[in-house]
Amino acid sequence: MKKLIFTTLLCVVWCVVNAQDAGLLFTPSAFKGEVTQMIPSGYPAKQVQGNYSIQVLDGKVTVHMPYVGDVHTLAFDENGLNFTEECSGYRTKVKTKKKTNTTETEVIFRPRHAGVSYEFRVTLYNNNTFHINLSPSNASACNYAGRLVKMEK
Repeated sequence: MKKLIFTTLLCVVWCVVNAQDAGLLFTPSAFKGEVTQMIPSGYPAKQVQGNYSIQVLDGKVTVHMPYVGDVHTLAFDENGLNFTEECSGYRTKVKTKKKTNTTETEVIFRPRHAGVSYEFRVTLYNNNTFHINLSPSNASACNYAGRLVKMEK
């Protein structure tokens, strides 16, 4: 009986600690994600490896992501998207799905870099994954997926 109580208590503590850790991975105004998949318009999805990421903190977005798609005016190079810019038009919307007891947080913002406007629609999931729909003003849209990671302090 003591063993069962101890095991139950240990499980409860473990769940609380992990829930707290998971909760620290994002807020609508501060998150960091590692990009693991790219889904370009008109091209097959591709798993990506490397230091591809997105971070939103203090009203700025830092982007290091690959890009494949049709570019209408040149503003990209072979290294993809690499910039840090102010976010404008920042909006958030939280959706709770009662049937599955899951929460989705949609974050929309519009940075501008090298004469190109970008619209990011980022969906943050409570299982610490994310999805990005990126719409540049000079090129075709591209989608990304990945996992949220702890931000460096």
